[in-house]
Order: sequence, then C-alpha cells, then structure tokens
Amino acid sequence: MSSLFNYHRKPAGNGNAMRKHSRHSLRLSALFHSRHSTGDSEVLCDSPASAGTNIVFCEVQSNAPLPILHSSPQNDRAFSNTDTESTDPLPATEGEDCVVADAMNAVSSVMSHHPRLNTGSLSLDIAATALKVGQDVGNTLSSSQNTNTHHNEVVQKVHDIFDHIPVFVKLLEEVAKIHPFIHVGVLTFKAFYVLEMKRRSNEEKVVAVLVEVRDMLDVLVHLKKVDPGTLDGEGVTIEARMKILLGATAKEIKQCANVCDAYSKTKTVVKVVKGPLWEGTFINYVKLFAKRRDEFKFMLSTYIAVKVNEIDQKMDNLTRSVAEKTDVIINLLQNFIPAEQQAMRDKVEQKGGASAVLHDEAVLHELITTEAQSGPAGNNPKQAAGRIRDSIEEVKRQLDDPVVVIERNLQSFERKFEMQQRQIMEEMEKVIHRESDRVIESVRSGPHDKIVDKDLHAIWQDMGWRGNAKARNLVLAIRDFYHERAEDKHRADSPHESPQDSWALPWIAVKRLQPIVEAFDDDASGYVTIAKVNNFTKSRPVDWSLLRWLAFWAVGWQSSVTAYRDKIHEQFSAMFALKTSVHTANRRIVERYLDQVWQPIILLTSSFQSYTTTGKMHSRFKDYIEAEETRVKRNLEATRYHIDDLTTLSLVTGPGRIEQYLFQLIYLIIKRDLDVMQLCRTRVISERELEDSIRSLWLVMAAVDDRHKELEETFRHQNLDPGQQFKITYCKLFDHYHNPSSLFSRKGLGDIGHSKNSHHNITDVPGIDAGTVLNHSHQDTDEWEVSLDRAAYDMDDVPHVDCTEASESLKPALGTWRCHMYTTDDHLIAPMFLLSIRVSPTDLGKFAASGVIPGSSMFANFKLEGAYELQEGGRPGYSFVMECSAPFESKRFNGCVSDDGMTFSGTWGSSWKVVGRFVFSRLPPEIMRYRPSPIDLQRNRTKALWRFVLTATMGEVVRKKWSWDFFRQRRDFRRRYLDLLFRTSSGRPLDADEEQELLDIKRVLTPSDARFYQSLCDMRHQTACHHGVTCDSCGGIISGARVVCLDCDTHEKSFSTIDLCEDQRCMAAQVGLDRRSDLPTPHLPSHNVLKTRTMIHLRDFGKVERQALAALQRATASSAEVEEQKHELITHRLAGDRGQTRNINSGEQVCTACKGALIRPCWYCIECEKQATDKEESLEHRLDFWESKLIVMDSRIDEQGSEMNSRLVQLEMRLSKVDNRLAQVDERLVHMERLLEAVASRLD
Repeated sequence: MSSLFNYHRKPAGNGNAMRKHSRHSLRLSALFHSRHSTGDSEVLCDSPASAGTNIVFCEVQSNAPLPILHSSPQNDRAFSNTDTESTDPLPATEGEDCVVADAMNAVSSVMSHHPRLNTGSLSLDIAATALKVGQDVGNTLSSSQNTNTHHNEVVQKVHDIFDHIPVFVKLLEEVAKIHPFIHVGVLTFKAFYVLEMKRRSNEEKVVAVLVEVRDMLDVLVHLKKVDPGTLDGEGVTIEARMKILLGATAKEIKQCANVCDAYSKTKTVVKVVKGPLWEGTFINYVKLFAKRRDEFKFMLSTYIAVKVNEIDQKMDNLTRSVAEKTDVIINLLQNFIPAEQQAMRDKVEQKGGASAVLHDEAVLHELITTEAQSGPAGNNPKQAAGRIRDSIEEVKRQLDDPVVVIERNLQSFERKFEMQQRQIMEEMEKVIHRESDRVIESVRSGPHDKIVDKDLHAIWQDMGWRGNAKARNLVLAIRDFYHERAEDKHRADSPHESPQDSWALPWIAVKRLQPIVEAFDDDASGYVTIAKVNNFTKSRPVDWSLLRWLAFWAVGWQSSVTAYRDKIHEQFSAMFALKTSVHTANRRIVERYLDQVWQPIILLTSSFQSYTTTGKMHSRFKDYIEAEETRVKRNLEATRYHIDDLTTLSLVTGPGRIEQYLFQLIYLIIKRDLDVMQLCRTRVISERELEDSIRSLWLVMAAVDDRHKELEETFRHQNLDPGQQFKITYCKLFDHYHNPSSLFSRKGLGDIGHSKNSHHNITDVPGIDAGTVLNHSHQDTDEWEVSLDRAAYDMDDVPHVDCTEASESLKPALGTWRCHMYTTDDHLIAPMFLLSIRVSPTDLGKFAASGVIPGSSMFANFKLEGAYELQEGGRPGYSFVMECSAPFESKRFNGCVSDDGMTFSGTWGSSWKVVGRFVFSRLPPEIMRYRPSPIDLQRNRTKALWRFVLTATMGEVVRKKWSWDFFRQRRDFRRRYLDLLFRTSSGRPLDADEEQELLDIKRVLTPSDARFYQSLCDMRHQTACHHGVTCDSCGGIISGARVVCLDCDTHEKSFSTIDLCEDQRCMAAQVGLDRRSDLPTPHLPSHNVLKTRTMIHLRDFGKVERQALAALQRATASSAEVEEQKHELITHRLAGDRGQTRNINSGEQVCTACKGALIRPCWYCIECEKQATDKEESLEHRLDFWESKLIVMDSRIDEQGSEMNSRLVQLEMRLSKVDNRLAQVDERLVHMERLLEAVASRLD
C-alpha cells in the first residue's frame, strides 16, 4: 500500500460511538461523485490494505453515482490521513426525510438487480445516511455562498474533502488499470496532492483550488464503465478522443501546482498586499478546470448511454447543490481572510491600504521587519539583524507581479515535482514487491493479525496485546523472544532470521533499550501501535532481517551519526581555515555563511552522545548507510542543493523522523559548500550560491525546531521535565538545542567547534568543476574589476535619436535628456541620470525608453512608455508610465515641453497621488548640475536664476582650467559621497545635517559620476567586513571595524556582547540599561574594549577573548614597569642625586605609528608576539589594517599607579617652576652684581 494512504485503528467504544464514527467517515462520500451520469454497471474496488475493508461503488441509474465506504464489524475503519475523529452528530434539515426514503427505495431497487451488492455490502440505512450527508454538505455550501457569512464553515468542508482525496486517488488508480492513458493525469494530480500534504502549510486557498482539480477529475471515474475498445459514432476510441485533452490538462494541473507552490512560499505581508492579484490567478484556474470538467463530460456522453429514470428527480436537489460548489470556491478565494493574515491586513489598513504601502518604502520596510521579527530569531537577538535584512530582500522579490514570481519559481518547482513523481513510482514498485512477500489474508482472531512481520505478530499474540503496547514492554518482549529462540536449539529457524544474524543478539540488551524504543515510538508517546510496528518493519532494507534492523537502531545508527558528526566538524574547520584565503569579493558572503550556519548546527553536534563501533560491526551496516547517503545525495543533486521549503526537504530525506537523516543531510550540504568556498579562491561567485545554502540549512533547522517543539510538548503532557528528558533521549541530540546557555556563554565557549585537525593547510583541491558545482554565473578573479562601471565615462554625451519616423507631436519629447526627480519636499530621489527617449518599436504613435537610475531602489531598472496627451488647461504635453523595480508599483508622469524645447517638466506619482516633480533638460550635465530646483524657482525665481548663472559660470571656468581646486573638490565630493552613501545601509545612521549634505552632493553629480560612484559603493559593500551585529549606541549595522567590550557581560541565557561601531561618538557613548536591559550595569567609555576589522565568529570568540585578556595583562605590566622607572627617576631627582642625568621622559612608551609618547587610552595589538626589548624601541610588528585585533589601554588599568603618577607629575611641575624662579633670582643677582661693579668703577 502506498504511503500516501494511512489507515488508523478506531478506538473501542459503544455502538453509538461507532455509528457516529461511521457517519463521519461517510459524510462527504456522496459529494465525491454527485454530478455525473452513469450506466448500469457496477464497480467494486477492494482496498489491498486489509481484508474486510472495501470501497463499494454502487452505480445507480442517475446522474449521481454513490461511492460508499464499507464498514464491517471486524474492521470498521475510516479512510483518513489524520488521527482526528469527529463524533459530532450530523446536522438535520427539514423536509429531507422524503428524499432519504426515496433514496432508500432507489438503492433497494438497484441492489435487487445486483445480487453481488447484497453480499457483504453496506446496509440501506448507511446508504441513505450517505445521501443525507451529501445533501447536507451541498446545502451548507450553497447557503454559505448565498449569505456570504459562513466562510469558516465552508473552509472546514473543503478541508474535509481534501482529507478524503486519498480515497478518490485510489479510485482513479483503479480506473487507470483499465484505461492507462489517464495515468498521466492521475500521477500529476497525486504528485500535486502529496506535495501539499508534505508542505503542511494549511493554505485554505491552495486547498480550495486542489479540491476543484479533484472535482474536475471526478468525471474520469465514469471511464470504469467504458470498454477500452468501444467506438463512438465516428469509429474513434475513447483513448484517441481524450488522450490529447488529458495531456494538456496534466500540464495545466502542473502549472497550477507551481502557482500554489509559489504562493505558499510568500510571506504574509505579500499575501495581504498582493492578495487580489493572486486571487485572480487562482480564480482563472478554477474556471479553467470547470471548463475542462465540462469537456470531459461531453466526451464521455458519446460513449455512455445515459438512462433517465425516477431516481434522477429524487437526486436533483443534491446535484444542484453540489453543482454550485465551484461558485462557492470562487467566493471563498475572493473573500476569505485567514486568521494569520488578518493582523497584517489591519496594519496595512492603518497605513493607508495596499497601494499606500507599495508607494512608501519606509512603511513597507516596517511591515517586513515586523513579520521577520515575529519568527524565530535564533539564540543571539543581535545577530537576528542579518536574518531580518535577508527577509526584507526576499519579500521585495516576492512583491513582484505574480506572473514574474511564478515564472521565477518554475525551475525549482519542476525539479521538486519530477522528484515527487519519481518517488511515487518507486513507492508503487516497492509496495508490489512487499505485498508479494507479506500478505495479510484476513483479520480473524484479533488486532495482531494486522501485523506484517511474522515474529512481531507472534510476540503480539503471545502477549495478548490489543491495539497498542508500551514501547519498553514491546522491546523487552522482542529481546526475550529472540534470546529464547537462540537458546532452544531444536526450534525451527525463523524464516526472517539468517544464521549469520546471530551476532545481533547481544546488542538487543537492556543498556541499548532506549534507542530501539525511540525507533519504534517515533512520537515519544510511550506507546507503540500496530501502525508503528508495521512502519518500522517496512522501513528496513529488503534483504535485512528484523534482528539485524534492531541491531542497527541499537548501535549502528548512533555510530553512523557519530561519524557524520566528526565529518561535519572537519568540514567546518576547513571552512574557517579557508575563509582568509578566499577572494576579497567573496569574503562577505563566506563570512556571513559561517556566521549564520555554524551556530545552529553546533548546538546539535556538540551535545550528541558519540558512540563508535568496531570495524567489523560497522561493516555490517556499511552498505545501508552508504545507500542512504547515495539516495539523499541524488535527491539533493536533483534540487541543485536548494531546499526552498519543507516540502522539498521531505522529498530529499524521505519519510521518517528528521533526526534519522539530519547529520547525513547537513554533511552533504556543507560538503558541497566547501567545494564552493574552494572555488571562491580563484573565482568571484554570485552570492546566491551560498545564500541558497544558508536558506536550505535554515529550512533544515526549521524542521529540527518543529521536532523539538513536538517532543517538548509531548514531555510536558506526560508531566516530565523536557530538560531532563532531552539529556537521556535521542542520544542527547536536542540537549544543547533546548538549553543553548549551557554552550553559548563566556565560560562555555572555550574551544567549542575546533576539531583535532582544526589547523588545515590551504591547498588546492583538484577535480572541482565550477560548471558542475556552481548554479549561478561567476567570474575569474582577474576579470572582477570589470564590475566597476567604467563604461559610465565612455557613453556618448548626446546619443543620436532617430526622429524620422516620429509624428510631429512626438518629436519635442524625443532625444536625450538630463534628468532630476524631486519629492514634494524638494528632495532628490537620486542623482542626475541620462534618459534617451525614442519612438516605440511596437507603436509609432508612442515613445519609449529604458535605463538605470543609480542610487534609487525604486527605479534601479526601469522601462517607460508614453504618448502625446493634452494636460490641464488644454496645454499640449505628454504622459508616460515608468515601470519600477520590485516591490514598487509603476509611476505615472505628466508634463510639458517648453517652447524652446530645452526643458521637459511636470509631476510624477501614482495613479491616485502626486509624489513629486521632475525636470528633464537638454543642458550639458556640467551646467545642469547647478540648475535650481522647482521649489527654489517658485520661492524667488530671479534670485535662483542669478545664482544659477553665477555658479555655472564659475564652475565652468574652474573645470576648463583644470585647476587643483577643481580636482580637489571632485576628490572630496567623491570620498564624502561614498562615505555617506555607504552609511545609508551600513554603519552609523545619518543625522539630519548629514542627510542634507548627501542631498547637496547628489545635486552636483553628473550622470557619469553618479553611475561610477554607485559601482564603487557596491564594491565597498561587497568587500567590507559585515559582522552581522548592530551597534548598541547608534543602532546601525556594523561594517568595517567592530568594537567589543571586554568588561560587560550579560545576565541573559543567550550569549551576547556590547558592540559598538568605530564612530568616535559611539565609542565615547555610555550604553545604559534603557538600550540593553540584559546588562547588570551600564557600559562606560572607560571599559576595556577589543577592536577588530575581521569577523569574530562565535566559534572563535573564546580564543580571541583569552588572547585579548592576556595582551591586556601584558600591556598593564609593561605600563606599570615604565611608571615605576619614572617614579624612581623623580625620587632620585628630589633626593638631589647629581649623578642621575637621564631625562624623566626617556622611558616613555612610544606609539608605533607616529613615534610620539603614548597617551592613554591607547590601542595595543593582541597579535604582536615580539615585545620591545629596549626602552627606546617601539614594537616591530607591522599592523595589518585589515587583519589585526587591538585592545584599548585605558587610564584606569592601574588606578592607584595612575593616581600616584599624576601626583608625581604635578610635583615635578611645581619643582620645575621653583627651578625657574631660582634661575630668575640668580639672573637678577648677577645683574645686581654687575650694576654694583659698574657703580664702584665710576666712583673710583
């Protein structure tokens, strides 16, 4: 039986409960096949799942054949893919008794003509109940459509139909055995359904569309009564008539599945803002499938003789109600708002609606950030900034037109869809093989007869268990069973046990009990059901005995995971060693990959309880382990190592718990990523290469998180402490994941993640083919500088525009324009750009243009098309629409050309609001840069024009003289512009003065300068070190140098640091508890800090911090020694030691850079191994600007020594003053002595 269908045992209960269960199981059966005409034949579909469970398809002579689920006393089951069983009584409607009575009579009449239906079939009361339920569902849907107020009820009904699709698929597969040509449609629909089941997103609109597809294919069930060789009036078989249409329909189903897949991946804000466009796409498919359903019915009508009798009228009410289901689904798609979207919808309405949001980048950014923050942010809240930034970029791509999003999703979806179809085919072949080996003939004496494996069947029967057993008791019983069998030498060998498998018996022991229990009990409930037993035995390799399979879960799985754990650590060690040698252009994405990937993975690998088996024991499981690795690797290659959602993850791993394949999957992904990093040394890759891997591993961790939450809830429900349970279950896999603080703390970091061979030698790995490994374009390193937009200076100043074919009305607008676009508050949205308007190649009555506006996210790439149009007041003018970059909507421009043809100006904005003004001019860019803005002209036109003439004239004079002032100004503008432009996305946010300064510089940039400077800024972003954390002072994203406080430690469970950017204002700021509530005391500027221009990953933080503290200790000791020497010199000086001739300042420490005396606070290199040996010699270590790490020696390193030094300095200054005064007295005395001698000489 295919894994698509799950059959669940119904709990024992009284007769009423069983009847309620049966009624629920049949609730939608009549609705499945309620529209179409039938013949006189009957269809009996026997489910191979177990004896006594039959799908009986009673084809009465009406337009509504009734499929009925048989419920026998021995095996009363419901076809369902969930364990949830509803016991709610069926609603009753007035006036339906006569319909039910007539239906009972009709069914009785049919059964009297079909004796086979009277043997072992359903009783008349259940058949009538099915009709009654179908009528109730139809009435409910119809009522909901008419009132438009019961969307939730309709959604529940649609989900009920969706849950019963496995039964419908089984019916189609039975029909496909007779008519193989419909297999293409059945397989496509089944793949569509299974993908949605694996997605588990519960998207109501997607489910509704899939139900409509099911309703379309419902017509194909009637092929059961058409002989393949039957000819129509034209002598054509049904296969020849329908094959082409079915092939086209299968393609349409696949296209619809792609639409649903793309929609399911979009974020909530996208579904709200772009909801109407997506709903329109869904509705188009619903109408298309309704049309295909009518075409199928028309084709079938030529091969089926439709007989109308009295039962048709009795089924009319039911038929009409179900016929309205398509309209109900359309109504649902248009009006239903899921609960998770309602909150976002309210926020959008508060911001002015979807149109207002799409026109306001700040509001859109706020909504995206809000949604991103609502998800899991990881263990370090500060590092969530990187994920939020990635989420913003992802949402902006999703806000494209749905047609673009769907087309972009097609490639990855096709890979996923083909993989799903292949797995379905493989599963069918696998089921056929197993059914030939182990067949359950009937359920005779009890539930144990449903167990597939003979040994487990015997154990279950001997123990007298019914529907379930305690997991530990089952494993202990298995152990006793095999040990007793081994001791009894005269007992016949088990057909499932090979003599060579006796080695496994010692491993089925009490000390290895827990992993075996977990293999059976996958939901950690403590109980094992018959379904769990069968799933466990069916999942083993075909040629393995049960004993060998048990031994694998006792020791083999843990041993294999330990090996993969060690390989993962080795891969990470190689990556961290390799990151310093990758090309500069690739450094950012490599650092970001390690920052985002290592931390969550190490939480799992570090806590896993290792176990290593002997080589001989490992060889017994080696073939299976390698086969599983090959299977997962093949699936990853089919997806190009890009796991875009949980559906793809399920396809890659296959069925089973995520922990079963977790380390194997992670190892294969990062192994490929290591190859990518090797290529990063010699090629400049697209950042999407590793971005896709980051998202793939995030999806894997999302599945881990779901599993962790599921187990945690189960433990709490059992009144167990999850923290303690994770320490003893699943080999401690979830221990650190459940409690990250045990690993990620200053004390716990240590050397975590460093393997024994962590210092890898960087060598080229031969055989890495870039074309095979890489999915996106790449460049050789010697071609990378071409990415700078040097072509900006090569473009023609006045590109030629052919106007010969243009109409006279269009000619004034054609040609080359230098353009400025302003907001309503006179702010430029971007620097000056060039626009060449030409006649539209598709319509000579219109004009068109395309290009790039550097520095504008809204018009990064644009296309425009317009035409001549009278403006307000009847003035001749032009209107055109400029298509914006996603996620912004197109903008409309309206303006007029001046009489001299030199200026094209007007307003621009959305269809409902003017956003600003535009000015296009034919002036040279060197003159246009000084042109006053529209608001300046409005305020004082004369003054603005005079200033324009003066500044333009002076600028031209300076430019043509090629003076030093001209080049200095260009240099200063370029440097300042790049610094301010860079800080708009990274670093300290701009204040009001800096924003105005940036606008002023934008005004004077020419189109060529703007383009080239933008490429410089892009390259700077690509090469700068992005640490993935925010500054605790200014809140900006830190790029360049990062300053980490060594004194502040948080009291939160998650590891976090005080981080500052290198801006002097931030480094001198105090970080209080209002900004960082997790601090025990505020951060002060006097704290010791570490400054680095390289990224310190959490893996290396413990090592770097130890180095920094050791360097600080050395610096403190060195400083104390110097101060002590100075103190001794001063003491000797005060004591009047005439032999001490050394200068007091001769022992000062010297700055390595400027050679001046050090003044604290100062920086000290923690990577400098060679210390100064002579008091006058500075450190010989040459500081590498990009690699070195520094600590600050603050004045509080030795507070007592500093205070004493200050007093000594003050005393020395006083003594110096005394010396000066004494010298002055001496000079006066000498002068007086000379005067006295002069007086004496005169007297003589």
